[in-house]
Amino acid sequence: PSLGSLSLSLSSLSLPHDCPPEAATLETGAREYLHSFLQCSVLFFQSLTGIHFTPPSDDGQVFSDMCMFLNIPHSLHTLLDKPDSSSSPGYSLRRLAGSWSSHSRLRELGAGAVASLPPILRQPRQLISLPRSYSDLVNKASKFKCANHVVDGDDGQAAMLCLLCGQMLCTNSYCCMTDVEDEEEEEDNQPGHKRLRIGGLTRHAQTCGDGVGMALWILEVYVVLLDATNIRHVKGCTLTPPYLDQYGESDPGLRRGSPLLLSEESVQQLDTVWFQHQVPERITQEMEQNRNLMGIVWSQM
Repeated sequence: PSLGSLSLSLSSLSLPHDCPPEAATLETGAREYLHSFLQCSVLFFQSLTGIHFTPPSDDGQVFSDMCMFLNIPHSLHTLLDKPDSSSSPGYSLRRLAGSWSSHSRLRELGAGAVASLPPILRQPRQLISLPRSYSDLVNKASKFKCANHVVDGDDGQAAMLCLLCGQMLCTNSYCCMTDVEDEEEEEDNQPGHKRLRIGGLTRHAQTCGDGVGMALWILEVYVVLLDATNIRHVKGCTLTPPYLDQYGESDPGLRRGSPLLLSEESVQQLDTVWFQHQVPERITQEMEQNRNLMGIVWSQM
């Protein structure tokens, strides 16, 4: 009954012309939205107290067990039932909901149009969508013109596509190199700041990826990973791009001229590297396997 009355109350505020949702539907939706929040709360409580939460074998009991672990009522009816006293679980909730529902601004919004609620959880940032055929990227690179290049030339050779935001970059080229100040003191304690020269990708990574860069060097057919969190010690490596020919091989430098198509499996691997913050770790692994990477001045990339 309490869930049903809450459903009618919500409908009267935001959906005056529609049928109110059923109590069971409202409870199911509330449980789905609360599940992620309870998971975060359980992890926080574990780190705070050192008490380990053991998930049940039955997925249907996870919600109740998490509530029990956090010492909160696992039944929504308990929270929404009319409280007998101020110490009842639903007292504070009803008092808070009452103050919200009686706000004048809420009634103004409800009278004009149906309320539009934003998603509670933001979607994690993902890599950009890539075209199926690599020839589309080659055409894009051939048309690229650097704004800082005063002399006509082949700007496409240095063109990179940022896989985080989709911006075309002119990198590994002198036209887009800039000098920045190194605020750390020199070892000999000489006054003044040392000037560091950085390339377009390094500069872009500072604002786009908080010092971490991932770009596709189009005509060289490489994915470049860059760790520029410490501007004095920029590290990087190259990976096989997510474009393969009919034999499952890449074509560095487009020497063979084989048609390259997007590999969803390779895209998922790159997504994992980015989503799980594995860029610095992957660079270290590649440098251990290929010592030649240590001789490259990655800050000028």
